[in-house]
Amino acid sequence: MPLCSLDVAARTIEFNGNIANMTYHGNYKTRYDYLIYAGDFSETSAIGPSFKFENVNVSDLHLTGSEIPHYIEVGQNLHITAKVEEYNKTSELFFLKPISTEIR
Repeated sequence: MPLCSLDVAARTIEFNGNIANMTYHGNYKTRYDYLIYAGDFSETSAIGPSFKFENVNVSDLHLTGSEIPHYIEVGQNLHITAKVEEYNKTSELFFLKPISTEIR
């Protein structure tokens, strides 16, 4: 996957976002692909760039905070700290590796 001209790979970013969509990764039942949008969840709009956690399980999200849920679902608002692994110019997706994720 090509990086954008800004060469954002390996940078750590932190932002408020939400789980816009999630699907099983391949045939796995405990590994997921999460589509993440910036800001608060909305069923009708999205703002900013799109992000993706790919092929991760819930423990890979490194959940923090006082209210750690037993499961993660579409619509949850999060505070995310992650490392940018790649940017795909074609899909306009930033692929992230979670450092910490807090339900907000």
